Amino acid sequence: MKQLMLLRHAKAESEPSIDDADRPLSARGKHDATAMGAVLRRRGLIPQLVLCSPAVRTRGTLALLAPALGEPAVRIESELYLASWKQILSRIQAVEPAVERVLVIGHNPGLADCAASLLDREADREERERRALMAAKFPTGALAVIDVPVTTWAQLTPFAGALSAFLRPKDLPGLR
Repeated sequence: MKQLMLLRHAKAESEPSIDDADRPLSARGKHDATAMGAVLRRRGLIPQLVLCSPAVRTRGTLALLAPALGEPAVRIESELYLASWKQILSRIQAVEPAVERVLVIGHNPGLADCAASLLDREADREERERRALMAAKFPTGALAVIDVPVTTWAQLTPFAGALSAFLRPKDLPGLR
C-alpha cells in the first residue's frame, strides 16, 4: 500500500502587478501552511519524497511545512507548475518503488482533478462525505490523502485509491 498526499499551495497574494509564478504567500497563507505542517506531524503523515512546483507560493508553502516534515527528499520540478492531472499522475508514476509516501505541492485545477481521478468508485459513508467536501471545493492549503493498493508507483492508475483524509485549513484546530 502506498500513500499519496496532494496539497494545494497555501493562500497567495493576488497583486495583479506580480507575475503568477512569483506571487508570494499572504499572511493567512503563511499561517495556514504552518498549521498544516503541525497537523501532518501530529498525524504521522511524513513523506519520504516531496514533489513541488517551482512557483514562489508552492515553495513558500513547502518552506513553512519543512520543520514538521523531517528530512524527506525534495524535488522542485518545473513540469508541476500549473500541471494537468494527467501530467501530475505521470510524474507520480515515475517515483521510485521504494518510496512509500509522496507529497505533491501544486496548483488547481490539476491537483484537484488528479485527486478526483484517483478515487475508487466505491466508498463508505465517511469517505463519501470527504469526497463531497473535496468536490465542492479544493481550497488553498487543502490536503487530500489517498491510499492506493499498489506496490510500485508505476502501477498507479485512475480509480485506484481511497480518500483517507481531506483536510482544509478552516477545519484545523485553532484556525478561523
